[in-house]
Amino acid sequence: MNRDLDLKSLRPTIDRIDLSKEMNANATFQNITIRPILKFQSEVLCAIFNGHIYKRAVDLGKMAVDDRNLYVRNVIQKDLSLRNILIGVTLGMMSLDEIRIYYENEAESRSRIIKMIIERIIDQM
Repeated sequence: MNRDLDLKSLRPTIDRIDLSKEMNANATFQNITIRPILKFQSEVLCAIFNGHIYKRAVDLGKMAVDDRNLYVRNVIQKDLSLRNILIGVTLGMMSLDEIRIYYENEAESRSRIIKMIIERIIDQM
């Protein structure tokens, strides 16, 4: 059993990524690693977010769309505990080499992951 190969085999293929054009290392990591992981983990990420707002008795259904989107952005950016859980769910699906790449440019990688998670949760609502 090979954990890295098993994890990578679970990831969906994302057709819209144009791998033929030149990308910097961060964009390549985002498109090859982060996007497929977030697509695979989408239901889990949304469930974690929904659990978070349920515990705080927030009714997003009563909010206007713009207010709801702003709330999602703010809570994920400001609540360190929630943000760290969402990043941990993402890191847990990375191979050991990918985790090494993540830590080589941690601030940029975290920023990209959070931005993409926010967009994914907003799109799923």
